[in-house]
Amino acid sequence: MTEIHSFKPLEQAILEGEKELKVTTPKFLIACAVAEKCQADPDAIKRLIGFVMEERNGIRHSNPETTYTLLSDKGRPFMVRLTLSTIADALHIIKILNQLYASIKVQEDENGHLTGMIDILN
Repeated sequence: MTEIHSFKPLEQAILEGEKELKVTTPKFLIACAVAEKCQADPDAIKRLIGFVMEERNGIRHSNPETTYTLLSDKGRPFMVRLTLSTIADALHIIKILNQLYASIKVQEDENGHLTGMIDILN
């Protein structure tokens, strides 16, 4: 199992035929989850950008699409909000996946928390 934290290691792992990866940074893990959710739907990305911009302008949503729960190294859940830079990272991940004809599946535990593991599907 390969550990990744950015675009180049992700691309290299896919090229080498890796099937399961461990993402070591929360921001990149959320970007992977967004890329998985929005890969085939550009309108979904636009909707997420709209939600993030509204939150930046003081309009609060209780929208589950803009909040992700991750598990820490000790197994404790913590919440992270989606940002514009994370959406930009997701777009870059989508570009890599499309170029390599691959897709990803972000693993979740039984409570829906992101575990840090992703599966590469070709």
